[in-house]
Amino acid sequence: MRFFILVFVILSFKLLGQNTYVNTLKEMQKEALVSNYFQDKLDSNLTEIEAQKIYDQIGFKFLFELKYGIKPSYISYLNLSEKIDSTSINIAFSEIPNIKSFEEVKTEFLVNGNMDLAFLSGFNTDSLSQEYNFYRWLNRFDLNDFIIVNVASATLEAIKEKKKAFSMPVIVGQKQNQTPFFASNIESLTTYPYWFPTKSILEKELLPKIKKNPKFLKESNFEVIDVKGKVINADTIKWTQIEIKKFPYRLRQSTGCDNSLGLIKFNLKNPFTVYLHDTNHSARSLGLFKNKNRFYSHGCIRVSDPIKLANFVSKSKKFDNSFFNACMLNQTPETVLLKQKIPIFIVYLLHEKKRDVFVNYPNVYKLTFPKNTQ
Repeated sequence: MRFFILVFVILSFKLLGQNTYVNTLKEMQKEALVSNYFQDKLDSNLTEIEAQKIYDQIGFKFLFELKYGIKPSYISYLNLSEKIDSTSINIAFSEIPNIKSFEEVKTEFLVNGNMDLAFLSGFNTDSLSQEYNFYRWLNRFDLNDFIIVNVASATLEAIKEKKKAFSMPVIVGQKQNQTPFFASNIESLTTYPYWFPTKSILEKELLPKIKKNPKFLKESNFEVIDVKGKVINADTIKWTQIEIKKFPYRLRQSTGCDNSLGLIKFNLKNPFTVYLHDTNHSARSLGLFKNKNRFYSHGCIRVSDPIKLANFVSKSKKFDNSFFNACMLNQTPETVLLKQKIPIFIVYLLHEKKRDVFVNYPNVYKLTFPKNTQ
């Protein structure tokens, strides 16, 4: 039913043969088909010219959302440039046929117009509809290559030239340390990265362990760094007297396969201190990727095949198994700037198995309407 109401909205833009713009808008208002944005204007005494302007605005807004989707409400950060083609929307609006029955609507829109119910489902609030809306929203960015991390399924999907290149299991945040949802760019890689624990991890997890057992520092390859970035002798610190909330130093985990970030870190700009990375090369850490529910991290995203991902984002075959097998100790971190930033979307989608039609993004999102041949 919702579908036919929405189609009625589209059709009402063109069914003015026996109606005026004012009367048509009033009819749409009675059916609650006009958004709150226009309600105040409709309550006033409109001229036909004013009504036509509002009518065109409503039509453009509807078709804009049909093609480009509504920005997902849960996306809290965005660092990508949108590329909107308003001309195509205006053309589509002008080409909506003058149809006068629902039977013709179904024929024109579902058959001749290459429309699909999935196009309109994003206007509902259920999770499947929100997912379809997300894939329409991707049309705003005109992308060939990008990455989608789905927190719900703890998977990563790489899109190359608008087609699925590969996917892999990842590890995402625990319930108490959830991975945030945002869109940004992967801008660089760091090989043999240091790990600097956040203040929260330091206070809640690491310092209590060190106070109980100062040998934990050496066993876990941590160094103590002062405010000037210099390594200090941990043995000079009276750990039992340290006030956790007033700890004046930082901890830094030395580079190597035992590092919590592994050998590669994928850097992306965001306000959450979240990034993608390899993981500790112990059998226990690597084994977590085989679990069905992979919610173990503090919010960052651990990838199961960092070599494949690194070669994908760098558009080269820079890395191979020999890089990982070498596993050298105490290497200096090296940052590799990408020649081209790779967009990444970190989202929450529940119905991956139901969206096979959307794998070859974005062919099914083209906004097409049959031309009015009358």
